[in-house]
Amino acid sequence: MKGPDFEKKFEVKTIPYPNYEYIGWNTAIRDHPERSFFADKRVRWAMSYLVDVPELVQTVLYGQGKPLTSLVFHERPEFNATLQPVSYNFEKAKALLYEAGWEDLDGNGTLEKEMFGRIIPFSFKMYFRQGNDTRRNIAILLQEKFKKAGIQMEPVPLDWSVMQERLKRHELDAWILAWVFDSNEQDYYQIYHSSQSNNEGFNWTQYQNAESDALIEQIQLEFDQEKRFELHKKVQQIVYDDQPYTLLFGNMARIVYNKRLKTANWYGQRPCYDLPQFTVAPAHKP
Repeated sequence: MKGPDFEKKFEVKTIPYPNYEYIGWNTAIRDHPERSFFADKRVRWAMSYLVDVPELVQTVLYGQGKPLTSLVFHERPEFNATLQPVSYNFEKAKALLYEAGWEDLDGNGTLEKEMFGRIIPFSFKMYFRQGNDTRRNIAILLQEKFKKAGIQMEPVPLDWSVMQERLKRHELDAWILAWVFDSNEQDYYQIYHSSQSNNEGFNWTQYQNAESDALIEQIQLEFDQEKRFELHKKVQQIVYDDQPYTLLFGNMARIVYNKRLKTANWYGQRPCYDLPQFTVAPAHKP
């Protein structure tokens, strides 16, 4: 749409959008333990090493995204800035998979492992919300990356209501979804505390870590802001080390508005602006 007529009337603003897209790895499929491929932290790290996030940003988002390192918005004071992006590394991924016991035992190009008295191939499904083309394209690109490492992944679209129910029952192997960052301090309890993997809670990955549980509980009781932010940073480090999620990117808010509207303020919370702060210039009279 850009061109002389467009640019005469409209301004374009691009700012970081307060969300994080991620891949969730189910660490314990209760009724099918033979499908709990991601119970081993080494496997989760291997999967993260096989995801080339900058490539996804360029290919799928046309560069309109920011790779992530933490489950806290990067402009928040409790953000742990010491965490480094997980870079694509095929060799590290293969080494970790081998260390975790995954090998191509029969030479067919697919990794296998002996578990529960039989040979199980590394073959799983990755789910995404039906109608979301961005996540569909991500899944298709990852399918090829994983295949080169000997992992068979099938992208599967699901109706959102069906997907929610199956996530609550912890039935899905892996999925691509997003969370919106909290407006103030990030509250990890609902998503990362081990208790929230029960009774259809939102800890869909069934992530369990006693140390992070204790810190999450301590955050809720700590009134000293500086001490509380240090606890936040420790939680971020622990979750990063365990990789229950492979963090992908934060989207960019792409806003177009009439040049008659003026504001000096843009915000890292959706919708990223506050309408009452806009002023309106008088219409031009010919």
